[in-house]
Amino acid sequence: MRDLIRTSITIPENVFIHVRILAAQKGESVSKYITRMLREKTQTPYHTQVKDPMSLLGVYNVTDKSPRLYTSRSELYEDHLTRKMEGKVGNRQ
Repeated sequence: MRDLIRTSITIPENVFIHVRILAAQKGESVSKYITRMLREKTQTPYHTQVKDPMSLLGVYNVTDKSPRLYTSRSELYEDHLTRKMEGKVGNRQ
């Protein structure tokens, strides 16, 4: 048997009623109908939708001590390596 996840979602009542009607017209349970709709909507592989997964994080700051905001993982990594070579990383006093 497939692994199923039980979850709760919050949707407007009118949307739920509409989904119940559409599922009944197709002769499906609401669960089966929603599963089919989600599969159709998400059938495109994830890696083709998002070129850089780190872009989902947006702009972030690594620590309170660092005023620099990074917009990409490579930018963060490059700065870390530069600081490490300068001896500014890993030297706790």
